[in-house]
Amino acid sequence: FPVTIHPISIGHQMTLPKDYEQLEDIQVILLELSEEVGRRARKHRYVAQTVSLGCRGGNFDLPQGFYHQQTLAYSTNATLPLYKACCDMLYRFWSGYPIRSLSITLSQLFSSDEYQFNLFHNQDKDERLHQAIDKLNDRFGAATLIRATSLTEAGQAKIRAKKIGG
Repeated sequence: FPVTIHPISIGHQMTLPKDYEQLEDIQVILLELSEEVGRRARKHRYVAQTVSLGCRGGNFDLPQGFYHQQTLAYSTNATLPLYKACCDMLYRFWSGYPIRSLSITLSQLFSSDEYQFNLFHNQDKDERLHQAIDKLNDRFGAATLIRATSLTEAGQAKIRAKKIGG
């Protein structure tokens, strides 16, 4: 049967409370954003073939930034493959300027019921794990289960969970 490509995209953008200059701090935010867009895709039962990363600098007098996309080896809504693709783009295109805003967008979305089987990746195992995490966070609050990196000074997940709209 033919696979239907959905013409929508799912994304999340975060303006940071200060300029982030250290690669490790930026990676924390990328992981949190990857978790959020993956959660949104899973909620709507989509997997993505393409992930896009946008970075914007904090100096408005000297605008710096980039927006690039990468096609994934297999369609997914799992956090770590999305995060790895974003890190790859960050390593290639970021020239070290302070970052004030990051965005991740998933496109070329397919129904998660129609994904292509991959011999080298167990997508069902990822799906079950992420669904369990999503259910706990939906039931008890967005910061019920977060990654340890989000508890560092760079992390924003716990702070954002307390705000209206998260």
